[in-house]
Formats: sequence, structure tokens, C-alpha cells
Amino acid sequence: MPGSPEAFLTCVDWFLTIAQERERRRHDAERDASCPVNTIEGNPLERKVVLDRQLVGPRELAVRLRCQGGRMTRRVIAGMIGALAFGASLASAAAISREARAALVQVLPEGYRTVAIVPCLLEGSARPRFVAALVDTDEAEPEKVVRLLYLAWTDHWSVLDSVELAGSDARFAPQYLNGISVVRVGPADLLYVNSNWSRGGSGSPHYFQFFRATAERLELVRAFEHERMERGLLCLRNDRIYDAVVACRRGEKKGGAYLYFCHLDTTEYTFVNGQILAARHAKLEERTGNRFLDETYRNLSLRSLLRQGSFFPLSD
Repeated sequence: MPGSPEAFLTCVDWFLTIAQERERRRHDAERDASCPVNTIEGNPLERKVVLDRQLVGPRELAVRLRCQGGRMTRRVIAGMIGALAFGASLASAAAISREARAALVQVLPEGYRTVAIVPCLLEGSARPRFVAALVDTDEAEPEKVVRLLYLAWTDHWSVLDSVELAGSDARFAPQYLNGISVVRVGPADLLYVNSNWSRGGSGSPHYFQFFRATAERLELVRAFEHERMERGLLCLRNDRIYDAVVACRRGEKKGGAYLYFCHLDTTEYTFVNGQILAARHAKLEERTGNRFLDETYRNLSLRSLLRQGSFFPLSD
């Protein structure tokens, strides 16, 4: 029958594509499960809010109330009080007021669109402050670097600070925003921003940056960076930051090959005196194998490993 080989190969290719998509979804689900529930990537309702380009998502606030208990309740209630300046409660409105929306558009830099806006609570501040996350208006091939606008609202927006996200290499400044949230680190509430640079393929650096909101500006407190297949090696847990790197050493030669020893060199960080500082260290997932042993650590979830073991016991 003419065309039968081509039809067969087309069907095989289609089935392989479906299998690959299922594997991708499974991996993404495992990665998201390792993220804290009060971040966008770790909360499916928050991710939907960002994908739908809503500036405020009321349903995800309810999830935060249930998951975070009294402390998060107080934080959300304070945010709702500050949001009265928009003319609508965060808990009952699907978006900010028309006046504020129109005004926000007016202060955006050319070529940018808003994907999220987060309230930042400052003690003693008379005006509510917010951080707007901006990305390129070109969704297919974004070129502009992710930008944060630090804003104050009365009857108009005031731009207090503007920050372009950056990595260790200026050539790979992030164009994609993966998550933004206010998180607790030690005794401080910090703005946590997860972004990445990509041109396709696996070589895309992911950035995890923590900012402190002051009266007039956003201050970068600490930044972490991982390649795409190691982006799960940073997590937030118990008001601490945990970051791991793959450490390997070559041992003695066995037959025609060397033996390699690898582990996750893991550090616990907390906020002390205005800085994010290392508090404790531990070796996780010690393994022995050949020279490709480091590749077995790809796509691991550090949060899942911490849950399974007795590492970093809670302490005051």
C-alpha cells in the first residue's frame, strides 16, 4: 500500500511525542511539589493567576490562609487593608480598580507588560507599597530583561525604584519570570523572585533572588543560580533557604576506569543583621560511580530529600 511506511513512522512519532509530553508533565509536577506553597511555582492557583495575567487572584489568597496559619493570616489581612486604596478588597475583587489599572499602564516602560503585582508591607508607612513584575510584551521571543517596579499608591502611582534582574553573566539576563512572592526567611519578610534566561535547550540558567523592601528602594540581599536541570537544588523550608551544589572527587583507578565519589554539598541559610548568611552544612545523597556520576543528580528535588531524611533538625 503506497505511503504505508510513512504513515507508520508518523504514528510512531506521534506516540513518542505523547509519551514525552507525559514525562514532562510528571517531572514538572514533581518539581512544583518541591516548591513552597506560598510561591507561584509551588501553588497551582497562583500559577493560573499569572498565566491569566490577573494582577490579583482572590482564590489563591484563600489557599494561603489555609496553608500558612496565623502568621500568613495576619500578613494577608494587612495586605487587604493596604489594598483599600485600589477601591476594592483583594479578597473580593478579581483585579485592581479601573483607575489604578489605567494609571499603572501609564508608568510602564515601553515594551513591557505586567504579569504580577505583590503588596509589600512596611511598618510606619503611610502609603501602600507594591512590587510590579514586568516582562517583554513579545511572548514568543522575549528580549527585554525582567524588571521590578517598586511602587507607592495614593491617588496615583509613584515609581520609587526600578530594578532589572541580572545573573552572574550579563549575557544571560533573565527574560522569563517563574515566580514572585513575599516569603519568610528567619525573622524577615523578603521578596523572592525566580526567573530564567533561555533560548531553548537545556542550557538555561535559573535565578533565585531575595530582595528587601526599604522605604524608597528594593535592595538585593542575596542571589542564587542553577542550571535548568539543577533548579530543584534550592528550596525554602521552615523559614530557611536551602541550597545545594553537586560536589565530586575522583578516587582510585579500578580496572580501566576511575572511581568517583559525589554528594550534594547543602547549606542552610537564614537572615541575620540585614544579610542572608550560612547557618549549617550537610552532605546529602552520597553516591559512588563512574565519571558520569554527577549526571545522576539532575532534576533532583532538594525539598523532597530534606523531607525524607533527618537533616537540619529544627532549632531555635
